[in-house]
Amino acid sequence: MNTETNQEQKSAESFRFDIYKGKIASDGSFQKLRVAGHAYLRSGKHAYKVKLFTLTQDRFIIVPADNNPDLYKILTKEEVVTKDKGKRTYWNVVGEAETMAGAGLMKLKFDLFGELLYMSTYPANSGNVVAFQALANWNAA
Repeated sequence: MNTETNQEQKSAESFRFDIYKGKIASDGSFQKLRVAGHAYLRSGKHAYKVKLFTLTQDRFIIVPADNNPDLYKILTKEEVVTKDKGKRTYWNVVGEAETMAGAGLMKLKFDLFGELLYMSTYPANSGNVVAFQALANWNAA
């Protein structure tokens, strides 16, 4: 890799999105109970890297689902070393997410969790100015 490419990667801006435990009130407003984790998105990318405080060793990826800009998949990445083919990567779907129009939130539904989590679609580290814009045609494989 050349020096220019390394400098471009280092200078790429990264955004942090807060993930909350909370609930939607009867009037439609969101009530934050506490921060449950963070999602990170590098400028020019379209896959969130998620860290939940409860599961400090596990990482999740949120990517747009096919053909619908409001729906997302929550994935885990599993790398397995095999005897015959070397290293293989498996993407496992472990939940889904959907944007909540007008609320500035994404609802996260993990397969094994009993409660919903909510992610702000406004970066916490940019003055809440720029909302995430979905990028079409992302493919995990």
